[in-house]
Amino acid sequence: MYTDYYRMQVEPFPAQPIPDAFFDSKTHREAWYYLMYGLKSKDPILLIVGDWGMGKTKICLKLMQYMREKKKIPFVHISNSAYTYFDILLKISNLLKIDTNGSTIYHVQESVSKFFESTNNINEMYIIIDDVTEMDISTISKLKIFINPNMDGTTPVRMILFAHTSFIDSLKKFELQPLSQRIRRVYSLVPFSPSELKEYIYFSLYKSGAPGKPGFTEGAIERIYGYTRGVPRLINSLCDVCLSLGAMRNIQLIDEKIVNQAIIIRDNGRVNSDYESLSSTGIDGGSSSFPSFPLREKPQQPMDGIIRSTGVLAKRSDPRNLRSGPEAESHNRLRLGILFALAVIIAILVLGYIGFDTLFQRFFGSGGI
Repeated sequence: MYTDYYRMQVEPFPAQPIPDAFFDSKTHREAWYYLMYGLKSKDPILLIVGDWGMGKTKICLKLMQYMREKKKIPFVHISNSAYTYFDILLKISNLLKIDTNGSTIYHVQESVSKFFESTNNINEMYIIIDDVTEMDISTISKLKIFINPNMDGTTPVRMILFAHTSFIDSLKKFELQPLSQRIRRVYSLVPFSPSELKEYIYFSLYKSGAPGKPGFTEGAIERIYGYTRGVPRLINSLCDVCLSLGAMRNIQLIDEKIVNQAIIIRDNGRVNSDYESLSSTGIDGGSSSFPSFPLREKPQQPMDGIIRSTGVLAKRSDPRNLRSGPEAESHNRLRLGILFALAVIIAILVLGYIGFDTLFQRFFGSGGI
């Protein structure tokens, strides 16, 4: 894997969301403030929407981590839209330690309702649904029974929903009107700006433990933004392919050419010829599902430059210090040319200082030819 070649401790652009690697972009920071304010004000329903790949699941995981470790707030997590209303009831019953063996959906619902009416042990709990967009409308509409206030006016059961932006239109349906009216405010995630995309890439590299390299040229970053339009999941996917190609070709600096090739690979579902040959035979000629890369003998210098992140000073590589391929050869030829010119100048100065005749006599004697 390219993590070995670039000496990374973990993948910088993983396929699965990791709540600990939370990039503090403007939109995700505002979404977090929205959730914290909603928890404090005890809103009955909180709703965050965004396009596919905008990081809703990562925010959801971070929220559950916070509620579990910091606030000790009880909740049930509905991770996908396949859950039925009865499934959700059983998860709530399990959390509240209500015996439901052999009970029907009606009896479970009644037991849960009576629990909140008759006990003060739990003042609040949350139903967190990660992807409510595809959930059955009837299931969603039935959940409103839990957000109805008790006799004392409190709402012990509250909901936090994460959905695609199209869910806003679903809320306009007649069946969901009672639920929609209880949503005081909605937060909508937006893609990264070009500058945030650049910071996100280097933040991810820093969190992976990369010791200074690889880097991305400005042209590469612009091309990545043009293709992904700032959507985090697309950024992860494309950068992952870029680093795979870079490791295969011993490239420390990812340029626009590599990004264009990565886009072709991602869009066409295939790889080019040299990628295929490496994948099938391995670098050493043996069979390999993915080539292994030798570790560099010397560690790279620490990244320089500072970028903003969530309480972390992440360091950025300077692409001007990264040269490979034809650029490196041209740079070496220039250095040799400069050294040769300096040697000629020094020789001329020496001859001018001691004189050619004196130099000739020192080497060949005073007798002449």
